[in-house]
Amino acid sequence: LDLPASANAAGPALATACTTTSGSNVCRGARLAAPLALPCSLECVGTGACREMTYLCAGDSLTCAGNDACINAEYVCADPNACEMTCSGDRSCQGTIFIARALYCDGTDSCRGEQNGVTTFTGSFLECSGSNACMNLRHVDGANTTCTGSSACTSAIVDSSTVACDGNHACNSLALTCTAGRPCGVT
Repeated sequence: LDLPASANAAGPALATACTTTSGSNVCRGARLAAPLALPCSLECVGTGACREMTYLCAGDSLTCAGNDACINAEYVCADPNACEMTCSGDRSCQGTIFIARALYCDGTDSCRGEQNGVTTFTGSFLECSGSNACMNLRHVDGANTTCTGSSACTSAIVDSSTVACDGNHACNSLALTCTAGRPCGVT
C-alpha cells in the first residue's frame, strides 16, 4: 500500500509496505505495520507528517523531517538493535515513544518531552542537537547520550549512560542513574 501525499492518507489506516510520505499532515493518526519478515524504512516529510502515528516494523528506519513531524507518535521495532529513528525539524518527535537502537534529534525543541506527553527512548544511542533538543526526555537503558546545543537535554532523565554535553546550559538539571557494571558519567 503506497500512501499518497494527500488528505485521504490522514486518519486511521494500516499500511503493509514500505513507503515515503510527504505533505502537510500526511499519515496523521495512522497505524502503520511492516511485514515482520521485511526490514522497512519510512520517511515522513512535511509539516505535521505522521503526527500521532503508530509505526511497528521488523527493522531499519523511520525518518521524521519537518516542523511538528511525528509529534505524539509511537515507534516500536521488533528487533530494537536493528532500528534507527531520525527527527529533524522544529518540534519534531515531541511527546513520542521510541523503542529502537538509535535516535537522532536535530532541530529546535526536537524530541522534547512535554508536560502532557514525555518523550521516552529505549535504546543504546541518543544524539540531541539544537536548542532545547531532548529537554525533559527520558532515555532508558542507554549506553551513549550526546547533547549539543543551547539547553539540550535540560531536565532529561538518563539511565545507565555516558553523557557528553556541549552547549550553553546543555544538560542543566540532568538526572543520571547508573547501573552497577556499566559505564556511566557526564562529560
